[in-house]
Amino acid sequence: MAAALAENNGSDVVNLDSVFWMPGGYNQKRSEEQVAIAIEEIKQSSDWVVEGVFGALIEPLVECADMMIYLDFQWQDCYEALLSRGSESSKQLDPEAADANFQALLTWASQYEHRHNKNSREFHQRLYQSFEKDKYRLLNRNDVNQFVKDFGASI
Repeated sequence: MAAALAENNGSDVVNLDSVFWMPGGYNQKRSEEQVAIAIEEIKQSSDWVVEGVFGALIEPLVECADMMIYLDFQWQDCYEALLSRGSESSKQLDPEAADANFQALLTWASQYEHRHNKNSREFHQRLYQSFEKDKYRLLNRNDVNQFVKDFGASI
């Protein structure tokens, strides 16, 4: 979705995984300083679409955003999407490590409803509710497809 919206608008796509994790796999975090520098660079950029679940990274970007799209899917839909997408780590790590990372991702993602931190549904809902500009809450893949279609036509 981020890629389609960015393409329609001529924007850059920022994947928060690439801000948070070091290159070479999703097993080594960047330093807080490196992440802060990357977030500041994004904020200074004029045109971007940011995607990801890292609430602590999204929070400082909200003040610069013109629009917020909250993908509020049920767990089963997220789980199926993760399985169909497969492990991004498999492209970067040895197969055994990639499988372990993917299993850890599935476990982590399954806890979304129950976490009480900035990577939780609770926090994302608060960000969404407090956002005062254009905002959209999409509940399933059909909503996403329709939004991308409609948004592309309106540019």
